[in-house]
Order: sequence, then structure tokens, then C-alpha cells
Amino acid sequence: MREAFLKLIKAIPILIALSLLLFSLTLLKPSITGYTIYEENSYIWDFQNKSDYIYNENLINLTEEGVELIPNITVSYWNESFETTVYIINAIRNEEDVTSNLILVDQEKININKNNPIDIILEEYLNNNDLINFYLEGNQEENLYLCDYNINCNFPGYGSIYYDKTKNWYNLTLINLTTPKDRFRIISNNKPIFINYIESKKMGVIEQNSTSIIYPESAEIETPDLNPENISSFGMFIAEYELNNQQIDYQYSSDSGATWNALNENENLNLSSNKIRIKSILTSDTTSTPILKNLELTYTIQIPEECIEDWNCTSWNECIDNSQNRNCIDLNNCGTEQNKPNLIQECIISCIPNWTCTDWRNCINENQSRNCTDLNSCEIDKIEVQNCTIQEILNETYSNEESSGESSSSSSQESGNDYSSYKKPSEIISENPPSQQEEKETIETPKETCLDGIQNQNETDIDCGGSCSPCIKDLTGQVTYKNLLKNEISYIIFFLLILLIITILKYKKILKKIKAFKLK
Repeated sequence: MREAFLKLIKAIPILIALSLLLFSLTLLKPSITGYTIYEENSYIWDFQNKSDYIYNENLINLTEEGVELIPNITVSYWNESFETTVYIINAIRNEEDVTSNLILVDQEKININKNNPIDIILEEYLNNNDLINFYLEGNQEENLYLCDYNINCNFPGYGSIYYDKTKNWYNLTLINLTTPKDRFRIISNNKPIFINYIESKKMGVIEQNSTSIIYPESAEIETPDLNPENISSFGMFIAEYELNNQQIDYQYSSDSGATWNALNENENLNLSSNKIRIKSILTSDTTSTPILKNLELTYTIQIPEECIEDWNCTSWNECIDNSQNRNCIDLNNCGTEQNKPNLIQECIISCIPNWTCTDWRNCINENQSRNCTDLNSCEIDKIEVQNCTIQEILNETYSNEESSGESSSSSSQESGNDYSSYKKPSEIISENPPSQQEEKETIETPKETCLDGIQNQNETDIDCGGSCSPCIKDLTGQVTYKNLLKNEISYIIFFLLILLIITILKYKKILKKIKAFKLK
């Protein structure tokens, strides 16, 4: 029991060290240039913008529901004829009611001729092209025709029948009616005809139609390329749809549609590619259409350690046309220009006078003068005045220096007069020197840093983003921790190592005490 306990205590430091290692590997993944942060994202194709997708507009329609097959709808029209039997309700011959003799095919027959016509009344009105059927008998050929009720008429009236001495059914088609009628007179020429039965057929036409809906057997639609910035890999593929007993298949391409690979729903692609597009193939048995609502694809992007720009600039060049420039280079070669200083600025050119003067005038009252003009027009013209006596002494002094060199200098010192402070007329400085440009006041402000607890500089959150360390976000887009710099990671790992060493030393002392206890 004690040995198992001792082994467990010895294993504790190893477990702590492994935990620290797993913690560091899980938190950050090292890359060539430093630690890289990986972020999970997803993209959804909702098929709302039709111009983004590639498909046959004659086969596929993009609706609010999603992607659907377009059916071929055919409507057929035709007319169907129908007959309605109309019976007689009254038949009169020579003021005798003979209706009962004409409503059944039996032995009771009615003989008609020109002098014995029959007037009939029907239960409904008839129109042109309606029929009146007669069952006729007789031994002589004769014509039978239809007239207005209770009025004789000439052949053919409202229709006629030629009887050929054959006992049978004969149909009379109504013609020449100007209005519908429900009563007529039946008459023949001179020869008698026997009528056994009379009925009419009201003819009608019904317009019929049928609609045929046939869906295409197959059609496909492609998404545009998905090309996220700093992409690491593509992950899970998800589709939302309504099959309606039909089928949808999927394919993906990492070369803009040059080649395609099969893709299963809810499949983790784990594809290391900088772009991808999805093709959906809708298949139908022609009776219905599947509906593809949207597609979703997860992907991982990598955010490498941010490069901090370090710009070094030359001095400003000479001011030309109120403008001067300079050159700047990024010592860290980040390849970005977010904090690049200005290369051009406005400036004001200072006016430098260029004086030219006339000869000195004659000495009057121990003074003489001359006129001076600024050729650059920086200042106004002026008159210079000097003492004539001093000027003569100066001229004499300069002439002696040119002839005798150092001796003239020593003689002037012996005389006790020092004229070194005087200058030749050509060296006299103008009385109105040009004013210098006033310097601009600069106001120092506190330096902005990545540790001041304020969102400033070009930070995207407090003390992270921009020129600071990147902001770390979880899958919900929330910032989880900020300003994770290399030196801070080093401090954490150093602290954990110190803790590990202290723990090991403590357990060594415990082990010694346990061994001593065991020996006792």
C-alpha cells in the first residue's frame, strides 16, 4: 500500500509538467514567424442574389423558399357533346289528344298527311341543330317536315325527313329557327305516314381542359468561389432543404470548377485550399421538385503575429513651389502603410534680400550717404549714411595693411586706436535685416500605448488590434483575452516553471520523511 502511495507521489510532478505543456500547446499554435491564432468562421449561401450563382434559368428558379426546379406546364382544351332527352307533353290531331299514342313504341300509331297534321308541345325549348326523333311506318315513300305550331308550311320548314318505306327511327335536325321554340306542327305531303313514337334530343357542348405539370429530371446550380483572407482550411459542410421524395447531390471544386469531387452532407472536408465552390444537383421523378434552402460551410483562418511598423524618414528637401518632400522606409518591412508618416508637406519660401548700392556721395558736414536697392524686392529701398572722418581713417588703415601686412597692425595698436570693429563700406550690413520665420509651437501630449487601458491609436478594441497585439475572439465573436504579447507568455511560462520547481523540492522533502518513517 505504501509503495503504491510512493509511486503516486513520484508521478505527480510528471503530471503537472504534462499539464503545463498541453496548456501551452492548446492556447497557442507556434508558426515560423511566431505564435499564430486560429479563428473559426462559417459562410452561408442563401441564394437570394441571383447574379451570384451559375445555373440554367430555364430549368431552375430562385425563390424566397430557395432553389426549385421549373415545371413544364401544359394545358389542353377540347369540347364534349352531350344530349338531353326532351319528351312531348301534348299532341293534338284534328282537336283530338293523341299524346298517349306517341310516347311509347307499340301498336298504337297515328296516321298523318297534309289534311291531318299533328301539333306537339315539348317540355323544353329547342334550338337549331337539336334533334326530333320519329319512329315511322308506312308503305309509301313520303317527305315529312316541321312547321310552326298550328300553321301549315311549305317544304322544308324547320327541318324535314325523307321516309323510304322502311320502318325505323328517323332523326330530324332543326334548322331556320330565329328563336328557341317548344311547339311545332308535323305534316306530310299527300301520302300518309304512320308515327309510332316522338321524342327530341337537346344537343349541347361542354368545353373541357386538363393541366399537365412535368418537372425536369435534373438540373444543377453552382456557388461562386469562397476565398476568405488568411484561410487555413475548410471544415464542415451543412445543407438545409426539403426533398419532397426527390434527391439533391453535392460536389465541391477547389480550382474554380475545373474538376469536381463528391461531397456528402455533414461531411468535414478538412481541406487545405485557398478557395472552394459548391455544386448542387437537383434530381426529380418529374412529379415534384426538391427545394434547396441554403448551404453552410465552416472554415478556419489564421491570424499571425502582427508586424509593428517602424518608419525611418530622411530630412525634408528644399522648399520648392511651397512644397517639400522626404523619403521614409519601414525598418521592419511589414508591407503595410497604416502608420506611414506624410511624405509631402506645405512650406513657405523665405525671401533673401540681394542689396546693390550706389557710390558714396561727397562728404558734407563729416557725413556722406548712398542709395541701396534690394534686387529680390524683399525690403524697401533705403539710404545708408556714414561718418566721413572715420571712413578716411579706415581707407588709410586698409591701404597700409595691404602694403605692409603685420606692421600696419602693430602701428595701429601703438597709436592707442582700435578700428577693428569698423568695416569697409561694401561690408556694412543693411539697417533692416530680413526677419526670421517664427517657429511653430508644439504641444506635447501623453504618449499612447497598448497598456494604457484606453482604446486609442488605431486599436479595434481596448489595448488590442491595430498596431497592438490582435484581439482574440471565440466562435461567438466575443473578445476572450487581449494584448497577449510574447514577453507576457514568457512571464507566464517562467512563473509556472518556478512553481513546478518549488513543487518538486517540496515533494522530495516529503519523500525523505516517508522513507525515514518506513525505516523506523
